[in-house]
Amino acid sequence: TAQYLSPEQAQGQDVTAASDVYSIGVILFEMLTGRVPFDGDSPVAIAMKQVSESPPPPSSINPAVPPALDSVVLRALAKDPANRYASAAEMHSALDAAEANPQLSGHTERYEAFVPPPEGGDNRKWWWIAGAVALLALVGVLLWLFVFKGEDVRIPGVTGDDVTAATLRLQREGFKVEVDRIPNAQQPGTVIEQDPPGGTRAKEGATVTLSVSLGPPPVEIPDVAGQKRGQAEKRLKKKGFETRVELTFDDNVPSGRVIETSPVAGTLLVPGETVVLLVSEGTESVTIPSVVGLDRFEAKSLLEDAGFVVDQDSQNSDRPEDEVIRQLPAANETRSAGATVTIVYSNGAGTIVLDDYVGQKQSYAERKLAKQDLDVVVRMQGVENESDDGIVLSQSPAGGSRVSPGSRVSLVVGEFTPPPPRVTGRGVPSR
Repeated sequence: TAQYLSPEQAQGQDVTAASDVYSIGVILFEMLTGRVPFDGDSPVAIAMKQVSESPPPPSSINPAVPPALDSVVLRALAKDPANRYASAAEMHSALDAAEANPQLSGHTERYEAFVPPPEGGDNRKWWWIAGAVALLALVGVLLWLFVFKGEDVRIPGVTGDDVTAATLRLQREGFKVEVDRIPNAQQPGTVIEQDPPGGTRAKEGATVTLSVSLGPPPVEIPDVAGQKRGQAEKRLKKKGFETRVELTFDDNVPSGRVIETSPVAGTLLVPGETVVLLVSEGTESVTIPSVVGLDRFEAKSLLEDAGFVVDQDSQNSDRPEDEVIRQLPAANETRSAGATVTIVYSNGAGTIVLDDYVGQKQSYAERKLAKQDLDVVVRMQGVENESDDGIVLSQSPAGGSRVSPGSRVSLVVGEFTPPPPRVTGRGVPSR
């Protein structure tokens, strides 16, 4: 109510601990005198008095109030908050001191609340006594709240803890927590400093500021391309990075040297992260397939698919034309991809090109083939037309093929068998 408002509250200003001290002063004044310092017909009138009028000393209303107690009450009711007691605890100490020296200015003795002389019977007297006791109890409660509420609490030390665990611990102790994250060499999320520090005391509900590590600031990855593997690893670890090596073949970078890094050089990366080193194993070695006996065109395709360059050369041979008769390097040797493999194939010189004898007489074909030093095998096959008798129906290998001397040539020759003569009634064959 307006009777207990401080001047700053009456003017709409912020409420502080000094405002509470003023209200306690009003209650103490009322206990000692039986009335409030300021009263009026309306809350506005009372508020104006709180702002502009000085309170009378309690002893001017209750002569039993000693000077020390007057001083305590009047200081609590000072218009300027700065002139009041800094806290309820300080006011409590002043009351204790006044109790020991009540006649000294600024000290007091504990007295029962002043009860005005009775105007009626005993009922009115007891009403005043009951009111005084109630006010005394109220002041005691308020003093307890303002003196002991918010008692200093020891702040736990959480430096080095994880920020989540630290926050929960502080909140359980009744503190508010603010987090300030800054780059630091410690693991991200680690509390590196707290304010106030652990072990000190503060009011319950006070704010504790935690400085929490964001981890170390990012560092630029150095360019180690072309360096030896060990040298590159040492340089990266000096920057605080972990390394992992991956090997690959490379035709341009010597074996054991760095081709590149991932992430690439110049990238900003937090120390402790991993940089992959791509290290050359040199040129890849490939096993040469065997192509001897294959047609040279098939052999060339097979070698090129394996990654080789093919060089070709021909040679007189009794092997069929275009057949690969030799390869250099030999099959199953290893060479780097892109190396040259030479194949030597037969040009057909020293072989025999077969004529086509289909439709020729058997005797002619056998005579010609015998002159070429070829082994002739004849198989007879029945025919219906007499004109096909003794005629070559097919040959293998076919005409135009190249064969070596002594090779076998098979001929299929037609053989006509005349039908048996018809017999007449007299047993004489018909003509």
